[in-house]
Amino acid sequence: MAKNARQSSLFADADIRIIHTGVDVSLYRPFDRHLARDILGLPRDARIVLAGADGLSLTGGPKGGAYLIDAITRLQGRIPGLHLTVFGTSYKPEGIPCTALGRIVDERLLALAYAAADLFVSTTLEDNLPNTVLEALACGLPVVAFGIEGVLDAIREGHNGFLSRPRDTEALASNILRCLLDDELRRTMAGNARQEALTRFSADLQGAQYVKLLEELCARRR
Repeated sequence: MAKNARQSSLFADADIRIIHTGVDVSLYRPFDRHLARDILGLPRDARIVLAGADGLSLTGGPKGGAYLIDAITRLQGRIPGLHLTVFGTSYKPEGIPCTALGRIVDERLLALAYAAADLFVSTTLEDNLPNTVLEALACGLPVVAFGIEGVLDAIREGHNGFLSRPRDTEALASNILRCLLDDELRRTMAGNARQEALTRFSADLQGAQYVKLLEELCARRR
């Protein structure tokens, strides 16, 4: 949006700032993985891929759920113990080991879902800066996603996740495979993900940036 505004005839000379969405990093944080899995009834020794969004559809729609299922299907038999966990829907696709958590209202349970997983996958096709991506980072989850809009601001290739072209499920599956089979890489990216959330996407930082901007505007008016 900032790029488009700077290129427009109406806002080209305007002072354009970006203040990223923030999340509560004291709520969304790393947690004991086995305990989180026990609480949610998830398999302890599986490699869990988590995906979710409000109103997620696994058969189509702007959240790209159909691309997620295509990618996971491609990986069947290639990743030992692969288990898909989804929230925002109660639908479970056939032929894929899957737990559907449904719509999660309690943010504490949502934070546990992130903490229980090994990897978060975002296949959204139209979004600004998805809260799910930021929440996953805050919980120390590497993110594999389609490289769209605000997601490009949050995910740094090979640092805290991997990006692929939108709708390219072959590349998406390849990135999931790489992340899940390389334990050392995944652990490194998990630490980077948490650090990224603390330094760039915390709610406190967002609030402080708004305060700074408002103080600057007030000073200009005076």
